[in-house]
Amino acid sequence: SSIKATTALSGGKVTDDDGASISARGVCWSLSANPTIADNITSDGTGLGAFSSSMTGLTSGSTCHVRAYATNDAGPSYGAELTFVPGVLFVDIDASGINNGNGWTNAFNDLQDALATADDGCEIWVSEGSYTPTSGADRKISFNMKDGVGIYGCFSGTETARAQRDMQTETCLSGDIGSGGNISDNSYHIV
Repeated sequence: SSIKATTALSGGKVTDDDGASISARGVCWSLSANPTIADNITSDGTGLGAFSSSMTGLTSGSTCHVRAYATNDAGPSYGAELTFVPGVLFVDIDASGINNGNGWTNAFNDLQDALATADDGCEIWVSEGSYTPTSGADRKISFNMKDGVGIYGCFSGTETARAQRDMQTETCLSGDIGSGGNISDNSYHIV
């Protein structure tokens, strides 16, 4: 959660110790799959229960692999691996996940949500489709760009690097908010 350009908040919950006390817990992450405690880690206490982690030093724009860990006398155990791209928010009008912007599956459906969330230094990757500044009829609503935030289109919704996008894939910011094709009820300004 709360993914920024070089930091992210994460965490986990240790529910079983297999009969030996948990001596360390936290999250581990890497740019490669299956991170271990030999990679980057947080140290978030001991014992059973939930914990929060603050990951720092992330590489903006590169896929980060993360998973929770817990260590006892038997060695480390790991939770399920998750991936995200620090500093990038995703927008896909057809995404069906939890719509928090953290990856294509969970992309925001609305560009306005990504703009509201983005911080200086972030990028917004927008998948193919047509995006309007409002789902309503208020012609005064437009997309308000933010300083320091890059917005990039032409994604199909599977890319892991900006260089993978196809310029033949169309992403459109449209002011056609009323009746399709009727210019008398469009947005006054798109941006």
